Amino acid sequence: MSEVDWKAAHDTVLAHHRETFAELRSDIDRVTAERDALQALLTAADERADVLEALLLQTNELLYAIQGDPGAVPSSSIDAMRGRVFEALKPAETEPYQGIPGTSFQRLNALANQGE
Repeated sequence: MSEVDWKAAHDTVLAHHRETFAELRSDIDRVTAERDALQALLTAADERADVLEALLLQTNELLYAIQGDPGAVPSSSIDAMRGRVFEALKPAETEPYQGIPGTSFQRLNALANQGE
């Protein structure tokens, strides 16, 4: 192989490796963004579960008190608990979907369901 052929072959292989690296880097960035989005959704769901669990325990205590002596619990306490429960059960307000390039909600749902 002549010197010119060797250089051309080297440049061709080098260009191919650079393209492959760029594609892999793009894939890594996309998967990292998907992971971060899923982690944010998981954190929000976990926090909501904690709030709902605490409200369930408080509601149970209130119901137990009502069962023991219905007149001992002021209606304002019952109304306040109902308000907190209804507030906690409202759908979470989320930011508009900013999107992850190359990803859809269906893909995120599929990834989330893999962990079930």
